[in-house]
This record gives sequence, C-alpha cells and structure tokens, in this order.
Amino acid sequence: MNIGLAFKMAIKSIYNNGLRSFLTMLGVIIGVAAVIVAVGFAQSCMASVSSMIEGMGTNVITAMIVDRSSRNDIKISDLDAFAERSAYIDDISPYVTGTAIARANGENKTTTIIGANETYLEMQDVAIEQGRNISVADVENSNKVAVIGKPVVDKLFPTQNPIGKKIKINGSSFTVVGIMETLMGGMEGTTDDRIILPVNVAQRVLKINGISIFMANASSADEIDLATEAIDDYLYSVFKDEDSYIVFTQESILSILDDISAIMMLILGSIATISLVVGGIRNYEYNVCFSD
Repeated sequence: MNIGLAFKMAIKSIYNNGLRSFLTMLGVIIGVAAVIVAVGFAQSCMASVSSMIEGMGTNVITAMIVDRSSRNDIKISDLDAFAERSAYIDDISPYVTGTAIARANGENKTTTIIGANETYLEMQDVAIEQGRNISVADVENSNKVAVIGKPVVDKLFPTQNPIGKKIKINGSSFTVVGIMETLMGGMEGTTDDRIILPVNVAQRVLKINGISIFMANASSADEIDLATEAIDDYLYSVFKDEDSYIVFTQESILSILDDISAIMMLILGSIATISLVVGGIRNYEYNVCFSD
C-alpha cells in the first residue's frame, strides 16, 4: 500500500471519528502517564532503600536464624564471647524485634520495638538527634531506657521535650534518653517509626527467648569475606545445619534489590506495551468496521 495514501486514510478516519479518536488518545495518554508515575515511584522507593543500606557501610554482616524449632538458642553472652574470639569482627549487635503499643500523656502509639545494644544504631549509620544512645551500662544493668523516633515523638509528646519523660510499653515504664535522627521524613510505618530498648530488656517486654538476628561489623572492608566465613562457621557449629541460618552482607542485599528493581521495570514496561497494543487494535478494528 502507498504510504501517502495510507496516511491520508488515517487522517480521514481520525477526522470522521473525532470522539472515538479523542477517547483513544486520552486512554493512551492516561495509560502512559500512569506507567511513568508508577515507574518513577518504584525507582524512587528502590533508590531510597538502597541509599539506606549503603549508608550502613560495607563492613556490616547480618545473620538470621530461620529454624526456630532448634533447641540450640543463641544467647547474648554467646555472641559476645564469639566476637571477642574472632580476629575479623570488631563489634556485634544481637537484636530482637516486635510490635507493641507505647503509651504516654494519655496517647497510644502502635510502633516497632527493637531490642539492641550500643552498637546497633552506629552500624545502621543512624545518629542521635537529641539526648544519647543506649549504653553498655544500660545493657549490662538492664536499665529501662528508650531511644525513640520522630513518629513516636509526634504522637506521644507533640508539645513536650520527651528526654527524661516516661513511656509505657506493654505495662513496663521506660525513661526516654534519646531521639533518633529522621531518615524518611518521620512517616509512620517507616524506619523512623520505632523504639530502641536494651536487648535483654526488650526480650522480657516482647516475651522473646534467644536471638534470631544479629549484625556484626567486620574489622575492615578487606576482611569482610573472612568475617562472613567466621560467622558461618560459628553458626554451623551451633546448629549443625546450613539451612538453619542465613548470612549476608550489604553488597548481597543491594544485588537482590537491583534484581527486584529490574523485574519491576520489566513488568511495568510489559503492562504499558500490552495496554498500548490493545488500545491500538481496538481502535483499528472500530475504524475498519465503521469504514465498511
């Protein structure tokens, strides 16, 4: 078919079916705009998460105990002893996590509770905006102190300085000693929305036995592989089963995020392509039928 003639026929068809052509164009424009917004949002979220993980440093190693049926629970003292023996690990931070209701000034706030030691926030590269962090003495003496995030401050202490004030968690009273810096705009449900307690105190408050997650800081970036291997060997000596635990570094997490991001972009791109093709076919079929 002559290209010029085909072009003229297309223009004539559009002119003769103005409303149909307008609605088709509107559908395509809205569809493309929606995909662009979705892709932009997905990329923004991935970039934000990646930035947070990168901020934790390349020396950080995380271990998760996935087989909780084992009777070989790891205790805080066990991890401290392991860190002291290992030549490739500087610091280690066991932690527990759960959800609880925090109360103060007649207000309630459901938030994430994390039990950790003094190195936890440092490994995550989170600074203390006001007050102080959990200390070694707090963990050793099981002091009932808490470091809180901005969403907790906004809900429970909207017009007060929370430092030195009391906060109740599952019936236990804690003294607020610090406020964490805001990382994600102080939004609820993000990493800003949490309360840090001494790990041994949090175990009692959350009724959690043993340690299922811990983070370790390798002595240097050059020794990250040796530190990872040392942790793997230690966990195998405890559980005798490689499927009982997972050990990973920040680099491996970023690699997984990159794979997820690529899959998401592929899915969104495919949806956009299918939508445009279907819209084009439907418009073509209508115009052919109408012409006939």
